Amino acid sequence: MKKKICVVSLLLLLCLVPTLVLAGICYNSTLYISAGSNVTGASRNYTFKGHAINIRVDQVLDSSLTKKIVIMLGTSNWQGFTLQSRVVANTPLNSNNRSVMGNVGTGSKVYQFATYTNAGTGTGGTGTYYAGIKSNLVVIENY
Repeated sequence: MKKKICVVSLLLLLCLVPTLVLAGICYNSTLYISAGSNVTGASRNYTFKGHAINIRVDQVLDSSLTKKIVIMLGTSNWQGFTLQSRVVANTPLNSNNRSVMGNVGTGSKVYQFATYTNAGTGTGGTGTYYAGIKSNLVVIENY
């Protein structure tokens, strides 16, 4: 009888752990960005250290250009933007793209998006343009 209780307890615990791990906060938004430009999101206060973003690409604004977007996460204040994480994501039409930004920390953070190659590298200039996109569903995850 003790073995059965132990096995049932273990199974119950294993079923609860993924729920606890997946607990977090999600913010829904939209994104419209043209080729060779920047967009800065609103500053949000994040409770958890882990950050990821899902972008559903509903429209590619210039299909002749490379379909990518630079996603940057950092802090912003009167001195400017401090980059903490940078990802270059592919943006083919009708795709859902999940980019893990990493364990950037808690507190006030800002997402920035850019559609040119040198965004967030500190090299100056814009470089090659990426195609702009329209997304009616951007989900920012904090876990």
